[in-house]
Amino acid sequence: MSNFFKALSRAKIPTRLRNRYSSLTIFGVVLVALLVSANGLAGGSQPVTAQTVCAGPAVCNPEVSATSRSPAAHTSYQVTFTTPEAIVPLTGRITMELHEDIRVPRSIFPTRVRVEYIHSAAGQPIQRAGGSANDVSLVSQGDPRRPTKINVVHGIRGSGERGAFLTIPSGARVTVTFQQGAGISNPTEGGAFSWKVGVGNGPLSDAVHPDRRVIQAFNAASPDVVTAGLLVDREIDLSHEEISRGESITVIARGYKNGHTLMVWRDADIDGVHDPEESELCQVEIDRNDIGYCNFLVHLPPFSSGFGECSGVAVLNCNIVNALDGMGQSSVIFRDITTQITEVDQALELVGSIVVDEVPGPGGNLQVELVDFPTGVITAVTIGGALADTGQLRVWPPGRLYLSVPVPNDVRVGHQYLRVAMYRTSNECEGNSGNMPECNWFKEVLVNLSQPEATLRIFPRAVVPNQRVSLSGLGFSRIEGTTIDEVQFSNSVLDPSRVNEGVGSIAVASDGRWAGSVDLPIIEATATEGAHILRARDSAGRTSSVEVSVLPREVRVTPIWGRPGTTVTVKGTGFPSRNAHGSSVNLRIYYESGDAFTVVSAEPDINGNFTQEIQIPLNTPAPSSNTVRVEFDDDNGSPVITNTPHEVPGAEVRLFPKSGPPGSSVTVIGKGFRHHVPLAKLNFGEIDVSPAHSVSTDANGEFTVLLLIPSLAFGQQTVQVAVAGTTAVATFDITPSDAAPGPPKRVAEALEVLDYRLLRVFHFNNDAKVWNFYSPVVPESSTLNFMVQGETYLILVTEPVQVILNGKQRNLTCRRGNCWNQIVW
Repeated sequence: MSNFFKALSRAKIPTRLRNRYSSLTIFGVVLVALLVSANGLAGGSQPVTAQTVCAGPAVCNPEVSATSRSPAAHTSYQVTFTTPEAIVPLTGRITMELHEDIRVPRSIFPTRVRVEYIHSAAGQPIQRAGGSANDVSLVSQGDPRRPTKINVVHGIRGSGERGAFLTIPSGARVTVTFQQGAGISNPTEGGAFSWKVGVGNGPLSDAVHPDRRVIQAFNAASPDVVTAGLLVDREIDLSHEEISRGESITVIARGYKNGHTLMVWRDADIDGVHDPEESELCQVEIDRNDIGYCNFLVHLPPFSSGFGECSGVAVLNCNIVNALDGMGQSSVIFRDITTQITEVDQALELVGSIVVDEVPGPGGNLQVELVDFPTGVITAVTIGGALADTGQLRVWPPGRLYLSVPVPNDVRVGHQYLRVAMYRTSNECEGNSGNMPECNWFKEVLVNLSQPEATLRIFPRAVVPNQRVSLSGLGFSRIEGTTIDEVQFSNSVLDPSRVNEGVGSIAVASDGRWAGSVDLPIIEATATEGAHILRARDSAGRTSSVEVSVLPREVRVTPIWGRPGTTVTVKGTGFPSRNAHGSSVNLRIYYESGDAFTVVSAEPDINGNFTQEIQIPLNTPAPSSNTVRVEFDDDNGSPVITNTPHEVPGAEVRLFPKSGPPGSSVTVIGKGFRHHVPLAKLNFGEIDVSPAHSVSTDANGEFTVLLLIPSLAFGQQTVQVAVAGTTAVATFDITPSDAAPGPPKRVAEALEVLDYRLLRVFHFNNDAKVWNFYSPVVPESSTLNFMVQGETYLILVTEPVQVILNGKQRNLTCRRGNCWNQIVW
């Protein structure tokens, strides 16, 4: 058996279900010598003559083939068989049953189907005739789970369009051709798909592929593969067959099982098996149309330069890309020692690349990098056909070389090819002195030698006013003595004192390069957020521009609200920079509240940021919405202003308890006032109930006062507090003094007056003999719900306090860590 079929016999492809059989894609060039194998197997089918006996009822030697074996290919199909009985015109029926995955349209025009036959009888001339089908009907075509049956009725006539209808004789070799216009197409998945043929009422027989070499390829892949059916390949295409290191490539795998994960790998030994040492490249789920698209970057290794080693009988290291689905199916490449494997679609050629950093005109130098080149001596470097003087150069492993290539003076400007020619050093080239064509190798790239446009670069690209930025240029005038004599920002020419640390100009080198710095002006353009254009012009008139982004100015005040007299922190970004030369800009920061304001100054850092504290004016109303304003002067003396709002919340008064009879006590707690200021007024209704001793707010603007409720009319009364012009009001419900004790109260409501001072309450239920507790931290876990009059309770507080509880004044103590108090409710 030839090497070709030996390779086939080693392939392993799993058995398919539902009358669908595995397939493999055969690539490469099969020599004529393979037409007759070592065991005498002849390739292809032989025509049936009159001596062929086909004793019905089944047809003999049915065969089916498609013009294309590609998945989902819209192609033509040829079905050939020997009929065991005569097929009369207009009524005689040729029946075919196609696997449900073979796509068949809803109807087929008879003119798209051709029926032909050949027949010879002893002593008679060979009879040949053919014509379009007279009728084509489809059965079971509407159910995608069932095979499609196609009935073909021929209308073959004798000579001429009006000749008599002919009967296809028994024993004739019949060919039915479904043209591409018939609309039948291959399944989207690779494999073998049943195609059965019958005549009249006879049984249907499985058709096979007419090329017995292909049949053997399918059978050799697995002992369980059935040869009958339409054969459809699994294919792999590469988006690029020639590619350089670091570039992306897309693998298009067609005919693989949908819903499975497609794994793509470098099949270095070309055996269709993912060996442990072979690199996996990428994975992707196969789409519903049985196609997988997988992307990966080409690197060296795992790939080798060129095609790798793809010839000979030794261990291979070839750049063949293969894929495997979840059923273990791959696109297998079969070859013998003479096959040109590099001609297949799955062979990737890793070519060297030439990277050119810049493209000056004649007389300049090209900075060139050779990447992934074969090792060897560089014999010539030419530009536009002219030899460049590079001296003797050699490429060593790993195939990378940097060189400066002088552009010959006689080279024309414009697009020219830069070619690097070399003599490869490899085992095959040793001792041949470069006489073998494959040992003389070159790579070329197109370069543009016309005068390049001037290029301006800036760092950083995001800027603030007054910032020092670095500028550099390429491609400016090469005239000796050229300088950058003008820099514009958004059409405003910079003062010379701001150019190149006050020098006023920047020298341009003979190759058109230059570098320097400028201090951005403080003008409307640099103070306006967004994109702006900075432009540089040399003394010979060449200009270039670059887009820069002016950062937004932002002001934030923390905390987001405050009390009159307290200090807040103002932070700003995007303000004029203190540049490297020491130039800085003074900022004025105002806190404005009506007619009142405070002001401080600040200086931004090198990035245009600042942090500064400022006091809220003492006479700021509460509540009020105020403004923090930051301003500076531009180069023309005009102020540039940035505002942000700030809030001063209102003061509040809370009463504990919220009701009670005259003569009882009430705790008044005030919050949100100016700090360290005495109470100006404390009225209960129309009565001034200010304490005899002076009461002032603490550092947080809070105070606490215990009052006796004056004798006023029952019902709602107003409690009014005024501190430094800020007023807060609360209401108190005065009840009759002889009011009966109220019902049990919920613990949270009954002890609300203790506020944060309450830690825990315990009560012993004498009937149930259990302790119950209440904690304001975890009220959902508390077991004590109500306070009942006459019951005894243990109360834990954080500090001493005098409060009214259940209409009685209580003195709760906390001394030396002992803060438990026993009371009767």
